[in-house]
Amino acid sequence: MKIIGGRHRGRKLQAPKGQTTRPTSARAREAVFNILSHGISGFTIVDVNVMDVFAGSGGLGFEALSRGARHCIFIEHKAATIKIISENAAQLHEQDSISLIKTDTRFLPPPSEDTNAPCGLFFLDPPYGKKFIEPTLNSLLQQNWLGPKAIGVVEYRAGEQISWPAGFEILQQKKYGAAEITLIRRND
Repeated sequence: MKIIGGRHRGRKLQAPKGQTTRPTSARAREAVFNILSHGISGFTIVDVNVMDVFAGSGGLGFEALSRGARHCIFIEHKAATIKIISENAAQLHEQDSISLIKTDTRFLPPPSEDTNAPCGLFFLDPPYGKKFIEPTLNSLLQQNWLGPKAIGVVEYRAGEQISWPAGFEILQQKKYGAAEITLIRRND
């Protein structure tokens, strides 16, 4: 997997081995970042704090850093995956621009003072069909991880029925092969 835009464009990222991690396709990432850069009135990725929840290789978070985000909080529950994200950060010289949190993403603790939260942008790419989206979104809201009007990019299996919790509005939805991506905004 390669970063597709910004100062790290063309740089390769390591990904966890096996089928448990499903990186977002390059086509979908490019479309999402085009929307984030040009399609949401009043939003800019430059200098925003970002969360990459169910981070996998960290591709979405590193793409955001490459395009000017200030800091990215990567959240994963597997130690081996956290190690790969850390190695990717070192390869890109982004160690000072990231935080790593190993936890169950559905039950996030409140952010500590040094975590660069609240965030203005977040990516949520859980395993397909596991019904993690609603509890994770509720946890992000209840624990104050998201700033006012925070933008979210949520990926799930195309056609999967999602229960969107109160507190978010849907901005756009689009299918990319087997995936569907919905952009949402926190209502304040």
